[in-house]
Amino acid sequence: MNVYFTLLLLLRHSIEIFCLLTIGGFTTYKLLPSKKVLPVSIAHSIVILLIRMLPIKFGIHTLISLTLMIIYYHTIFGLSINQAAIATFSTTVLLVILEWGNSYFYLNKLHGLSLAEMGKLSNPEMLKLSLPPLIILILLAIVGRSLGLKKLKNHRPKSRVQ
Repeated sequence: MNVYFTLLLLLRHSIEIFCLLTIGGFTTYKLLPSKKVLPVSIAHSIVILLIRMLPIKFGIHTLISLTLMIIYYHTIFGLSINQAAIATFSTTVLLVILEWGNSYFYLNKLHGLSLAEMGKLSNPEMLKLSLPPLIILILLAIVGRSLGLKKLKNHRPKSRVQ
């Protein structure tokens, strides 16, 4: 991999993980602080990128990524193990649906790429073709965060006057 592509991949994955962690927080009714989510998502992206460079079987990085997300939710963001697992599982399902939709409709039907051709894309062109799911994740994170902030403002505890 060249440096340019590696940096683009790192940036894209950092944004994706930031959105997934944020959305996962919503599934457990928690508004995770962006100041904590950002460094975690960058560190996570670096670790996963390094793991992808190792000569291990395809898919191992996904299992490691899911495990790390559960650990982050539990240790850094203070969710219970059950909440962490629910947040990780729900965002994984969301990502699978978005990626499948992108592969089937956008890449296959619109651009005419076969599954074999999609698997061979590993350059900046691939990053451009994989933007629709990322854009949807960003929009979901922004909408969810703004609704979460609005809800928190409306549900402040009222002071008791006696």
